Amino acid sequence: MTESAGPEAGPAGAPEAAAEGLIFEQPLNERMRTFLRVDFLYNQALYHNEMGSPWGSRAAMSSLIDILAITTRGDVRADVLKELEGQLTSLNEFQSNPGVDAQRLKTLMSNLLRLRADLMAAGSAFLQPLRDSQFLS
Repeated sequence: MTESAGPEAGPAGAPEAAAEGLIFEQPLNERMRTFLRVDFLYNQALYHNEMGSPWGSRAAMSSLIDILAITTRGDVRADVLKELEGQLTSLNEFQSNPGVDAQRLKTLMSNLLRLRADLMAAGSAFLQPLRDSQFLS
């Protein structure tokens, strides 16, 4: 049996959890909580999908069904587009700042623009086939 490493074994620059304690912050608005929940469920689905077992497949499907339920309740696509626009506007303001890494900013903005274009191309009914599936309902 191996010994568990103490808090000093963390990555360089990591806060000392034992000395400082952990702080968990609640997102201030419902939209951010929804985004975080969808992200968590997506990563959970990917993790369980890689297991290759019947229980892993079941857990992955459960995560996907939860994502479908969240996206059915509201217009998450419009919220994501709105958030992308806000981030792009904020990043545009940094272009005139001399202390900003222009190449990194350009790469980040091009990634956000690509994601926005992909989401717009998907259309508003991109999940409709899943919603109509008898298997998932």
